[in-house]
Amino acid sequence: FFASKQCHICSAPDPTDAAMWAQSMRSLGALCLVVSVAGDSCPADRSGCRTVGAAGSTFLQFTSRVRVDSDTLSCANFDAWPDVDGKTCGNCQALVLTKNFNRCDRYCESFGHRCVAAAEEKDESCKVEEEKACDEAITGTSDMLCTCQTTGEDCYGSLNGVASIEGASVGVEYTASLEKCRTACSGKANCKSFALCPQWNRCFLKDRSLTGNEAVRVNGNCKTYFKTACGTTSTTTTTTTTTTTTTTTVATTTIAGGLCYASLDGVASVEGQGLGMVLTTELEKCQEACEQREGCRSFARCPQWGRCFLKDRSFTGGESSRTNGDCKTFYQISCSLTTTTTTTTRDPESGNMVKVVSYNLYWWNAFQKNSWKSDGIIDNIKSTLRPDALGLQECDSPSEVRSRSDGAVEKASEFQGAQGVMVKPNIFSTSNSGSRDLDATGKWGPRYVTWVQLTNTSGGRPFWHFNTHWCVHSEGDRVCNEDVRYRGAQNMLKTIQENAGDEPVVITGDFNANMNEKGIRHFLDNGFKLAVNSWVDAIIYSEHWDLLDKGIGEMAGSDHRPVWAELWLRSNC
Repeated sequence: FFASKQCHICSAPDPTDAAMWAQSMRSLGALCLVVSVAGDSCPADRSGCRTVGAAGSTFLQFTSRVRVDSDTLSCANFDAWPDVDGKTCGNCQALVLTKNFNRCDRYCESFGHRCVAAAEEKDESCKVEEEKACDEAITGTSDMLCTCQTTGEDCYGSLNGVASIEGASVGVEYTASLEKCRTACSGKANCKSFALCPQWNRCFLKDRSLTGNEAVRVNGNCKTYFKTACGTTSTTTTTTTTTTTTTTTVATTTIAGGLCYASLDGVASVEGQGLGMVLTTELEKCQEACEQREGCRSFARCPQWGRCFLKDRSFTGGESSRTNGDCKTFYQISCSLTTTTTTTTRDPESGNMVKVVSYNLYWWNAFQKNSWKSDGIIDNIKSTLRPDALGLQECDSPSEVRSRSDGAVEKASEFQGAQGVMVKPNIFSTSNSGSRDLDATGKWGPRYVTWVQLTNTSGGRPFWHFNTHWCVHSEGDRVCNEDVRYRGAQNMLKTIQENAGDEPVVITGDFNANMNEKGIRHFLDNGFKLAVNSWVDAIIYSEHWDLLDKGIGEMAGSDHRPVWAELWLRSNC
């Protein structure tokens, strides 16, 4: 699709047709709006259609905004809609407050619906100022126009454990209820399955479709549930054992028979020659692309960048790998191949799970110069990230974060240089809080490490949380560069060793460095592991932890994406 001057697209009133057009336009990258009109075709004067101007012969990008007729949507009565700002517009559309949601998909999902359309309102009315995508943040205004539709009923089957390959994360719900997990997954268009872990009060939503015949692994009481046609058998007969070593088929269903995929723990240190790139976050689409590309034997999937890099190298599974954000190498194997996989059964009595988050709040801008941005940041902490332990940078007032988040987090460590640690109330006892100047000053003054020792109030061993914000710019005799940050890293590691000794440690920070700099490598060369990073923000942990899950959040008004990791603290290490 190329634009000459304008693009007009109409669809029939059938919502299925409108959805089909929308999907087609999305896949082809078109910028045309799909509009349903009361008739079989566009009128000659196109009065029932929206018009999109486009200058020149440029490739258009689809904006994912669809309008449908009033008789095509079903939704709850407006009395059941939360945070309606006194104005309903019919056709399952209402003017709602942005404060608690910021995006229409989140708003609709909050009461079991899915978003159909989103827009910024004009003059606090049903008039559209600017159309938005459902998953696009609407900021700088107190109201937004959301069109929400009921999701319909989904049926679920289950595996006898956790799927060996679960797919990409599309969210986490804090619940032990199977019904609430089902509701949450049904409310997300890209959720195809979920892992329910009652012992941790967590439900991990995933984008992978399952059939019931997939290989599984043992992980405490966790179990994978998947969407299936109603009326089909709901439980697989796959068996596993709870011993520490199990034999499973490491495979996923692909578009062609005879080839399946296994994965390394990270990105292969030597990947082979590149054969192309696919713009997708979906594992299945990466597999399909590799199957269809001659010479493709493996690929590196990087969900955080929406990329899949096809490679020509074959693997056996024993190759070395490196950490590069969420990227992971997948390689082709025979579907009949079995491999011995070590799995650890995590009993709730054998340790504790902690959700750790690192977040730079951009205080001078988001809380002062453009203070409206702070609403999104606070809501991100309170409603989306929901950390157990939170390392903050550029935070001038932890007390303001506490009060505005309705006590979702509270101060746990000292704050120096506008950074420190906050925690969820009532789950930790705190002790041994402190701070130290790292002797790595740049343009903006001294840089510190802050810390606190935390112990779960329900039992378990204590651990130390260290937080930092390294220098970035130089001015006059205040020089900041890789060597200065390396000196700060050496002083920081010494401080960790002096305080924590050989006890468990987690480190959060805005390191103002790429992950291959000497400062970061100093930690990794001394027994620490990188859990997750986005740009210069990262979470690092000691050998006492198992990494269960990780992810990168939304800026929500900051200029940094928060990073998070679900870590399991072993009691016997």
